[in-house]
Amino acid sequence: MSLIRRWVTGVLVVAFAAACGGRFEAVDATGKTGQALAVHEGTFRDEVSICEAVRAISSKEQAKALAATCAERAKQVGRWEAIVRALVAYSTHLSKLASRDDVTVTDSVNGAMAAMSNAEWTALTTDQNAAVSAFAGALTTALSARYRSAVLDKTIKDTEPALQNVLKLTMGEVNLRLKDIDLSRKQIDDAGFVLAAAPADAGAPPPATWAPGLYILREHLVSSRARYVALHGSLEAFSKAHDALGRNAGKLDTKEVTAEVVDVVKSAYAAASALNAKP
Repeated sequence: MSLIRRWVTGVLVVAFAAACGGRFEAVDATGKTGQALAVHEGTFRDEVSICEAVRAISSKEQAKALAATCAERAKQVGRWEAIVRALVAYSTHLSKLASRDDVTVTDSVNGAMAAMSNAEWTALTTDQNAAVSAFAGALTTALSARYRSAVLDKTIKDTEPALQNVLKLTMGEVNLRLKDIDLSRKQIDDAGFVLAAAPADAGAPPPATWAPGLYILREHLVSSRARYVALHGSLEAFSKAHDALGRNAGKLDTKEVTAEVVDVVKSAYAAASALNAKP
């Protein structure tokens, strides 16, 4: 699915959630926005496929040296995926609370929380590790909540700081990967390997001036960039929507809050769409 279609779909999901009625439309719309992250869980695996593509066009010595790097990246991927699963779990629970239903914590979610709270991530600083662990703790408390009067206000307010920290951390990781992708693509282009426009027909062979391995790598980078931009847009949308809830505790059942949530989510998707259009 293209980013434009994901953007339209995301906006429609939020608009539908807001129009379905019920007392806490803004909370349900925010929950639906967070649940949309589920389609992006596999995006972090692009890091491994790109690493392997680089190995494929490297010398034997370079490929051997890159093996450990690719293995470490694969290990980190599983941890970022755990964060996405945990965000989706919290979002699902938020929607359930908004509809006054209960939801059971699954073994998969428990595993995701364990991966966050128990593992030291060598690629992160001490403060960043603490942010992940704090979110795991806040999530454990949030998932244990059952509907009762004012539980939404408390759950959202208690979870907001840790949630925003881990969302900021995850978006920062996505931004780093986008910078790496743009730099790598520029290096390929500047080296003179791209001397002609990409083939108009997707089934056509690459220009003769392109080394086949570099052509494949560049295509990996282009498609990966689109997926990371879409992930960033979804993270930003959820962040802004939850922030709107946190700032409006005590009046979560008002149409004004619902309208604000819909507006900030639409804005985040639009910004992601514009970023993806950047060459």
